[in-house]
Amino acid sequence: MMPKKRKPTALGEILNEEFLRPLGLTPRAFAEKLGSGWSEKRVKDVIAGAEPFSANWAPAFAELLGTTPEFWVHLNRIEQAWAERSACNEKGSLKPWKKAC
Repeated sequence: MMPKKRKPTALGEILNEEFLRPLGLTPRAFAEKLGSGWSEKRVKDVIAGAEPFSANWAPAFAELLGTTPEFWVHLNRIEQAWAERSACNEKGSLKPWKKAC
């Protein structure tokens, strides 16, 4: 469920705080476990939100972290939906502002 009054927790923050740290994995160790195409910098960029998450990565994340691919895809969709919704509520957007009660 998407929060209505606050930005959802970022996928990268969840990855780092709920999975990598408790498992004692550094970004470098996680990148090594993910295999070719992954580097410490790339994992750090995903954590920081500088590199957008790709649904193609979900199976590898799920296998290494004991989750389902759908978990990662869902987190990503929530973030994207929030970004789209908040962009529509900026001044000058086509969507009107909500009226005060």
